[in-house]
Amino acid sequence: MPDMNEKLDRFKQLVLNDAAKERDALQRQISRERDVRLREAEDQIKRETDAMVQSRARAITSETGRQISKRMLADKRIITNRREAIAQEVFAAVREKINAFTQTDDYLPHLKKLYAEAFKALGNPYDGEIWLRPSDMQYSRELAASLPGKHVTFKEGAFTLGGLIVDCPSRLLRADESYDTALGDLDGHFAELFGISLADD
Repeated sequence: MPDMNEKLDRFKQLVLNDAAKERDALQRQISRERDVRLREAEDQIKRETDAMVQSRARAITSETGRQISKRMLADKRIITNRREAIAQEVFAAVREKINAFTQTDDYLPHLKKLYAEAFKALGNPYDGEIWLRPSDMQYSRELAASLPGKHVTFKEGAFTLGGLIVDCPSRLLRADESYDTALGDLDGHFAELFGISLADD
């Protein structure tokens, strides 16, 4: 009987040993599978997190870009409005100075100089229609006398600041020496001349 008990104990021990080996093998397999699944889950989470971060970064970049563009447009409008206000202030001051100059004794000699320069620019023709602002028509005789031998007629021009315009009918040419035109030409170049233009205008 003891022999039988020994056999049973050995058999039981063999079964337990086999069970323990299977259990250990199963645990190792489960552990490997768990590690694989854990790595896969970590990789998946990392990919999803990276995708979310990139998506959010793109959204933030896009929103920031929109805000910057909006701010730049607002700033550009402010600068443009200020530039226009400065231009208006400057041109109002220039008009005042021109008006004050035309009231001085220096105006008539300057008008004579413009008169001579206009004829010279036209090639010194013998004829001309001279346009003056209404308040300068009083200088027509003195202007005509400053270049004798010219066949000229004086007419009232539509400009208001001063200066003169000489039309030459025989040559179909015109010399515009009016302050209005000079100031109008300057207006187009104001920002450029005074260094307040915008680079991306």
